[in-house]
Amino acid sequence: MIEEIFESGIESVLSFWWFIIPVTIAVIFREWWLTDITRAYIRSIKWVLLEIKIPRENLKSAKAMEQVFANLYQITYPPGRKDRYTKGKVENWMSFEMVGEASGVRFFVRAPAEFRKLVEASFFSQYPEAELEEVPDYINEIAPNLPNEKLQLFGTDLILAREDAYPIKTYPTFEASTEEELVDPIGVIIEAVANLRGDERLLSQLLIRPVSDDWVKKGKEVVDKVSGRKKEEKKDRFGSTSQFLKNFMVALVKEPEWGAGGDKPAEPPPRTTPGEQDALKAVENKLSKLGFEALWRMVYIDNRDAFTGENVDAFFGATRHFNTYNLNSIKPNFLTMTSAYFIAKPFRITKKMRQVRLERRRKFIWLHYVNRDIPQPVPLRFGLELKTSVFNTEELATLFHVPTTAVTPARVRALEARKGEAPINLPVIEE
Repeated sequence: MIEEIFESGIESVLSFWWFIIPVTIAVIFREWWLTDITRAYIRSIKWVLLEIKIPRENLKSAKAMEQVFANLYQITYPPGRKDRYTKGKVENWMSFEMVGEASGVRFFVRAPAEFRKLVEASFFSQYPEAELEEVPDYINEIAPNLPNEKLQLFGTDLILAREDAYPIKTYPTFEASTEEELVDPIGVIIEAVANLRGDERLLSQLLIRPVSDDWVKKGKEVVDKVSGRKKEEKKDRFGSTSQFLKNFMVALVKEPEWGAGGDKPAEPPPRTTPGEQDALKAVENKLSKLGFEALWRMVYIDNRDAFTGENVDAFFGATRHFNTYNLNSIKPNFLTMTSAYFIAKPFRITKKMRQVRLERRRKFIWLHYVNRDIPQPVPLRFGLELKTSVFNTEELATLFHVPTTAVTPARVRALEARKGEAPINLPVIEE
């Protein structure tokens, strides 16, 4: 009997081959089609790279940069289904970059050319004395393809270690009550990036893309979990009739239990520890501000004969002062780290094969840096497994902002002279 049913099922499936085969082919090539048109759309985007030049006397804290990020949330543009499947459109993103070399530290912002005025207006509204100058891509000064015979590199992406709802240590924690005691959270990173010699370079880019409010809903689930609140049970669509039938079926197989009568006393609300209360306040503060999908990418470059991990360790050490035990911390995305320790080691893989994989991963991380790649709705087909975390504007301003006077001016390329407009009452000689 079973064999007859199985054979009839096979015959039924084969009778619809004219429908099954085209659908299967469409499913297989759907991802290839989306990947191709998405890559074509990304290549068609016109980008502009602006160097951020700051005055030596800058008294504004990271709060000003937080307002800049809040203004840039306007770049969000979720593409419609038609544009997604016919033109390959994706959501807009930007890159905030810091380049350290022997001559000093430079700051850049890379954005689609259509948003140049928005970027300039956002910066000048908070830093009126700064300058944004369009410059050629500094990647051309290094090398389009790395590693090569002369240069070696180390790179990785940095993401959050816990759920997105938990914040890292942000700039209000670093700020003191008086101006003389002001501590700039980016100063430690600048020190790690600025102490370079010769051909050494330490590059970092903070890629951001506005995110919808769905991450807030997930964050509220974390709040409910920490506070001990029970989830609201979904109401039965059939009401009391369904509940009556359920109780009736239970009564048929189980003997009823008799209680003392009266209403069941309400359970007391769970008590939270002081540490949990602080965590709840920090989570709710993060959820109250605009969020961005972001990843922080770093690449260290040096000559092969002088390549060392000291500056890489200094950079990772500088990122640890953003970490807290009860909230969140920043960690490397080990799927992108160019380290032999994190290369898969099956039983039959040789040391030479591991080295080949490591070199390939180095090439991929450099290509991702050059292209300022961020995860897209479809995989890039070739490359590393990229991942983003959700940071709010306060966290982004902590990781990237214009340095204050608390940072040694010699470490940063600052403006030597300030440009200004001519006074209105300036006499003019007419010919």
